[in-house]
Amino acid sequence: MKSPEQYETRSVAEHLHELRNKIFTALGVFVVGATITHIFHNQVIRIFFLPLHGRQLVFTSIVDPIVFIFKIDFLVGFLISLPVVSWLVFKFVTPAFKKQNTSKILLFVLSSISLAILAVLYTYFIIAPIMVKILFGIKVFGVENLITAQSYISFLLSLITITAIIFQIPLVMAIGTYWKLINPYSVVKKRGWVYMGIVLSVGMVVPPDMFSHLITIIPTIIIFETSIIICKIIYNKRILK
Repeated sequence: MKSPEQYETRSVAEHLHELRNKIFTALGVFVVGATITHIFHNQVIRIFFLPLHGRQLVFTSIVDPIVFIFKIDFLVGFLISLPVVSWLVFKFVTPAFKKQNTSKILLFVLSSISLAILAVLYTYFIIAPIMVKILFGIKVFGVENLITAQSYISFLLSLITITAIIFQIPLVMAIGTYWKLINPYSVVKKRGWVYMGIVLSVGMVVPPDMFSHLITIIPTIIIFETSIIICKIIYNKRILK
């Protein structure tokens, strides 16, 4: 790995050449991942449909099946390539930093990926099955409840995205505290406003029933309180330096 001084002396052309190589590598991994997914798309789709517990979905257009399959191919291809892309970004930017900061960047990347994986697992095995059961149980007089495959995937991706963002809260707060942008003791004094914001935010994105709110709000509050504890430890260490 080049030192920051050597990194700074490299020409713009060299930086662009390295960036181009890494972009092509990332695209190559994405294409391979999407191709493998397409070959085994039936097995992959079954995994996506597990939270449905056998409930049937429908297509509303003749082209929907092929569009749906390609959407799954691109989605899983992106997920497969994401660790490689993260590593390539890490390798590209770290030469510009001092060696002692490189380990901190690596820790940040690994922590973010780990939290995202936890968010996906929590959504897939807990939140999604419960919300699907609740939503399929809602009946409107005179209307047959037919859920399209496209809307289900969009719903599942929205849940995963929201949960992944929530699970990144400890990391964001820890970094903010480390750089002295956040004072955890000041945040504690405004805990009530934070809780109110959590309740209102959850209310806008989850089904309007108490159980769905609880399985989303309670983990969010636990994550927030855990973040406060971590931030206090970091803050106190920074003060003692």
